[in-house]
Amino acid sequence: MNSLETIAKEILFTGITVQQIYDMGWEFRKNKTTEDIKKAVKKAKSARYGMYKAEYELEWLELFLKEILKKKKIIKEKKIWTK
Repeated sequence: MNSLETIAKEILFTGITVQQIYDMGWEFRKNKTTEDIKKAVKKAKSARYGMYKAEYELEWLELFLKEILKKKKIIKEKKIWTK
Protein backbone atom coordinates (compact mmCIF):
# COMPACT_ATOMS: atom_id res chain seq x y z
CA MET A 1 0.00 0.00 0.00
CA ASN A 2 1.38 3.36 -0.97
CA SER A 3 1.61 6.29 1.40
CA LEU A 4 0.15 9.75 1.01
CA GLU A 5 3.68 11.01 0.45
CA THR A 6 3.92 8.85 -2.68
CA ILE A 7 0.58 10.16 -3.92
CA ALA A 8 1.66 13.75 -3.20
CA LYS A 9 4.86 13.24 -5.23
CA GLU A 10 2.89 11.76 -8.11
CA ILE A 11 0.45 14.70 -8.06
CA LEU A 12 3.14 17.38 -7.98
CA PHE A 13 5.69 15.90 -10.36
CA THR A 14 3.98 13.60 -12.87
CA GLY A 15 0.24 13.82 -12.39
CA ILE A 16 -2.12 11.07 -11.31
CA THR A 17 -5.53 9.73 -12.24
CA VAL A 18 -8.37 8.80 -9.92
CA GLN A 19 -7.97 5.17 -10.98
CA GLN A 20 -4.30 5.24 -9.94
CA ILE A 21 -5.32 6.57 -6.53
CA TYR A 22 -7.79 3.69 -6.16
CA ASP A 23 -5.17 1.18 -7.36
CA MET A 24 -2.79 2.47 -4.67
CA GLY A 25 -5.34 1.52 -2.02
CA TRP A 26 -6.91 4.91 -1.33
CA GLU A 27 -10.38 6.35 -1.83
CA PHE A 28 -12.05 9.72 -1.37
CA ARG A 29 -13.63 10.61 1.92
CA LYS A 30 -17.34 11.39 1.96
CA ASN A 31 -18.17 14.58 0.01
CA LYS A 32 -14.59 14.95 -1.31
CA THR A 33 -13.71 15.06 -5.02
CA THR A 34 -10.87 15.81 -7.39
CA GLU A 35 -11.72 19.50 -6.97
CA ASP A 36 -10.58 19.22 -3.35
CA ILE A 37 -7.25 17.81 -4.53
CA LYS A 38 -6.86 20.73 -6.95
CA LYS A 39 -7.53 23.18 -4.10
CA ALA A 40 -5.02 21.34 -1.88
CA VAL A 41 -2.33 21.57 -4.57
CA LYS A 42 -2.98 25.28 -4.96
CA LYS A 43 -2.73 25.83 -1.19
CA ALA A 44 0.42 23.70 -0.92
CA LYS A 45 2.15 25.54 -3.77
CA SER A 46 1.52 28.89 -2.10
CA ALA A 47 2.99 27.71 1.20
CA ARG A 48 6.58 28.93 0.78
CA TYR A 49 9.07 30.26 -1.72
CA GLY A 50 12.83 29.82 -1.81
CA MET A 51 15.08 27.02 -0.61
CA TYR A 52 13.50 23.63 0.05
CA LYS A 53 10.29 24.79 -1.65
CA ALA A 54 9.53 21.34 -3.10
CA GLU A 55 9.92 19.67 0.29
CA TYR A 56 7.51 22.12 1.89
CA GLU A 57 5.01 21.69 -0.92
CA LEU A 58 5.13 17.90 -0.48
CA GLU A 59 4.68 18.11 3.28
CA TRP A 60 1.74 20.52 3.00
CA LEU A 61 0.08 18.54 0.22
CA GLU A 62 0.46 15.32 2.22
CA LEU A 63 -1.20 17.04 5.18
CA PHE A 64 -4.09 18.29 3.03
CA LEU A 65 -4.51 14.86 1.40
CA LYS A 66 -5.14 13.31 4.83
CA GLU A 67 -8.38 15.26 4.92
CA ILE A 68 -9.39 14.26 1.38
CA LEU A 69 -8.35 10.60 1.03
CA LYS A 70 -8.66 7.54 3.25
CA LYS A 71 -7.32 4.02 2.97
CA LYS A 72 -9.64 1.51 1.39
CA LYS A 73 -11.14 -1.03 3.71
CA ILE A 74 -9.83 -4.45 2.83
CA ILE A 75 -12.36 -7.18 3.38
CA LYS A 76 -10.76 -10.56 3.76
CA GLU A 77 -12.82 -13.46 2.60
CA LYS A 78 -13.19 -16.42 4.90
CA LYS A 79 -11.80 -19.58 3.48
CA ILE A 80 -14.27 -22.40 3.39
CA TRP A 81 -12.77 -25.80 3.84
CA THR A 82 -14.46 -28.49 1.82
CA LYS A 83 -13.54 -32.10 1.27
